[in-house]
Amino acid sequence: MKKPNKHFYSISSALIITLLLIFFSQRIPFINYLNWQVYDRLARIKCKFTPPPPEIGEILLVTIDNETLHTMPQRWPYPRKAYADAICNLKRAGAKVVAFDMAFLGNTVPEDDASLCRALKDYPGIVMADAINENGELEGSNIDGLAAQIPSGFTTKAQDKDDVIRRSLTYLINEKNSNKAYLSWGMQILRFASGADLSTLRDRGRVVTFKNIYGRRWSIPVDKETKSFLINFAANTVNFKRLSFYRAVSGDFDKNIPKGKVCLVGFTSVLLQDLHNTAIGWLPGLTLNANAFLTLYSRNFLTETPDWFNWLIAIFAVLLIAVAARNLTRNQAAFCAGLLVIIFFLAAYLLLVAGFVLNFVLLPLAVVFYLILARKLEEVLGRLEDKLS
Repeated sequence: MKKPNKHFYSISSALIITLLLIFFSQRIPFINYLNWQVYDRLARIKCKFTPPPPEIGEILLVTIDNETLHTMPQRWPYPRKAYADAICNLKRAGAKVVAFDMAFLGNTVPEDDASLCRALKDYPGIVMADAINENGELEGSNIDGLAAQIPSGFTTKAQDKDDVIRRSLTYLINEKNSNKAYLSWGMQILRFASGADLSTLRDRGRVVTFKNIYGRRWSIPVDKETKSFLINFAANTVNFKRLSFYRAVSGDFDKNIPKGKVCLVGFTSVLLQDLHNTAIGWLPGLTLNANAFLTLYSRNFLTETPDWFNWLIAIFAVLLIAVAARNLTRNQAAFCAGLLVIIFFLAAYLLLVAGFVLNFVLLPLAVVFYLILARKLEEVLGRLEDKLS
C-alpha cells in the first residue's frame, strides 16, 4: 500500500485541530468571553475614528448634569413641576419628541402632579420610561392614573454574562398573556420620531421587521431568543448635542436648539451614579440609551455573521498555513501565520465598520493551535498509518 505523503498529514492535522477547536469553542465559556473582549476593543476604535451617522444631529440630550445640580434652586430629587416646565419649554420651541429616561415613582406633591399632568395632556409626542424591577416585573410612572395614557417603554438593557451591556431589547412578550408585548423605550420613541407603524411588526426568527407610515422598512438583526440587537455604539456623551436640564426648565436657551429634535431627558452627572459598563467603556444611562435609539433611528445595525461562515474562514486559514509550512522553516511559518492573523483583524475591523461582526478569536486560535500541535499530530498520524499498513 502506498504511504500518504507529508502533505496529507499536514492537511489532516490542520482539519482535525480546527474541527476540535470549533467543537470545544461552543462549550468553553472563556472562548466566548475572549471573543467579546476583542469585540469591545474594536468597537472602541471604531467609535473613536468613525464619524457617527448623520442622524445624530437630530438627537438632543437634555442632561441632568453637574450644571443642573449646582444651579437648580431645588435640591435633588426635583419636583415634578420642573419636568412639566421642561416639557412646555421644549415643545414650544418645536421639539419633535420629549422622552424621559426615568420613571416617576413614589409619592409627590399633588400640585406638582397636576402641573405634570397638564403638560402631558397638552403636548403630544411625550414618551415615559418603565423599568424591569428585581422581581422581573415592569414598573412604570405613577402619575394619578395618567401614566397609562402616555406611551412608555422599558429602558432595561440586556446584560451579557461578563456584566457588559452590548445589546438592546426590542420588545418583551408578556409571560401571562402571549398576545401582549411591551415595547422598549427606543421603539416607542421611534413611533413619534419616524412614524414607525408597529402594527406591521413581524418576528422572522433572527430578524424583526416593520415599516413606518411612509413605507420605509426596518430589518433589525436580533438574537433569536431575546429579540435583542447589538447596539452600534457610535458616540460618547460629548458627541451628542446637549442642553442642560436647568436651562430647559428655566427656558434660558436658544429656541432653535430643540427645534425638530428628538429630546432625550436623563442623567449624565456621575454624582447620580447612573453609569453602565458597555462595549466602549462606562457610559451614563442616557448616553447608553441614546446610542441604542440612534442605532434604531439610523438603521445602522450590526449583523453577526453565521457560525458556518466563521468556521469556513478558520478552516481555510489553517489549511493555507499547513500547505505553506511544508515549504518553510518553523520561524518562517510562524511569521506567515502572524501576518495572516494581522490581515484577519484588519479585515474584521473593516467589516465591523461596514456593519458585520465576525467571530474574532476562532481563526487566530486555530492558527496558534496548529503551529503548536501540528508536528506532534502529524507524527501520531504517521505512526498510526504505519501500524495499520
